[in-house]
Amino acid sequence: MRQFRKTFLLVFSIALVSGFQSCDKKTAHDLVNKYVNKMSATINGSAFTASSTNAAKNSYNGGYQLTIDGTSSSGQRITVAINNYTGVTGTFDVNNTNAICAYNSGATGSSDVIATSGQVVITKVDNSTFSNGAIVDGTFNFTAGSNSVSSGTFSVFVQ
Repeated sequence: MRQFRKTFLLVFSIALVSGFQSCDKKTAHDLVNKYVNKMSATINGSAFTASSTNAAKNSYNGGYQLTIDGTSSSGQRITVAINNYTGVTGTFDVNNTNAICAYNSGATGSSDVIATSGQVVITKVDNSTFSNGAIVDGTFNFTAGSNSVSSGTFSVFVQ
């Protein structure tokens, strides 16, 4: 009977610890999806809300490029890229050197229209919430062809 109790307690303890680890992962994942990886803007006077937002930090000219891509449920897409991203707050002019922005209407056969002017501002970099990345918040506005993108905001998780 003692052997059964020991075996039961061992199996129960392993299951309990595994369950807590799964909850922690789910909680972190839920936190990221609920509070970050969001993008919104006004495009030609109409509201844009991304139903899917992704961010990536990739090697670029000896530094990093931060790329944020938001796509609405109707297929509209906004892309914001900051060249030589260093992980701090700052203002970046959209000039194809410091920052690159693009808009795609999502219509069949449409392609990205690259912005010719505008600004991207990193307003906050939070390195304290997650040990394996940062939450980056910012604003943006730009003109891409005949499209005006204004009042843009994003909050993304960057590893």
